[in-house]
Parts: sequence; C-alpha cells; structure tokens
Amino acid sequence: MRNVPRESARAYANVLGAASELQLLQMLFVMPPATLIREMVEATSDSKVVIGAQTFHWAEEGEFTGELSIGLLKQEGARIVLIGHPERRLLFGETDEVVYKKTTRAFAEGLMVVLCLGDTEQEEDDSATKEILQRQLFAALAGQDAEPFNG
Repeated sequence: MRNVPRESARAYANVLGAASELQLLQMLFVMPPATLIREMVEATSDSKVVIGAQTFHWAEEGEFTGELSIGLLKQEGARIVLIGHPERRLLFGETDEVVYKKTTRAFAEGLMVVLCLGDTEQEEDDSATKEILQRQLFAALAGQDAEPFNG
C-alpha cells in the first residue's frame, strides 16, 4: 500500500473484511503503513482480517529515533509482523542477526510472524538458493521452541 489516503485504506479494509468471511479463508492479513494500522484495525474489527506491521525495532525500550516498538504497534492493534523482507535486508542492511532479534522479540510478545526468506539476483545466479534459504531460516529461528510450529 503506497501513498494510500486514509479513506481509501478504510474502503480497502471493508472489502477485505467482507472477503475474509468466505468459508475458504482461515485468516487474511494486511500490513499497511504504520500510520494506518489503527484505522485498518477499526475497519476490520468484525472480520477475520488480521492487521500487522511492516517493520519494528527489536528492543524492548531505548532511543531508536524513527523506529516503532512492538509495544506501540500492539497498542495500535497490530497482531502480526513482517520480518526479513528483501527490501529491508537490501536497503536498510538488515542482517540475519537483526532478523533473529526481531523474530525472537515478536514471538516473546505473542505476535504472529511472516518470515521472509530469499536470495538476491546475484545469489540466484550462483545457484546457492537452497543454502541461503536454509541459513536465513535457521538464523531467524535459532533457539526457538518448535512447539508453535508443529500445530
């Protein structure tokens, strides 16, 4: 969702809310810009739509200008977070270590996680995709309890 006016976001949320009631869907999630989380949560409150955040800072507290804490996101109604997106890795230098810290924090706070894995075009050309995906997955989930994943 890029440069979406508040009114358009609400209309979009209403359509998603109606679609989420289809018996085929168990859950539908959307991760709008942080400034629209509360609006989207309110607009989808009577549906199966889960609203989340595109990014956050992993620390419980501290001075991280421009970053949002999980506490603030939960306060707005976010229930799911996106972690490890290729754009964040490439443009903001998010490493496997940062993805691990975010994943660990999100699970500790009881949030659902959409964990993104992937290689760059250069890495894809090197035929290293499987190793890259494994490295990213194991790095992100190191030390996590396997029980939630066995569901």
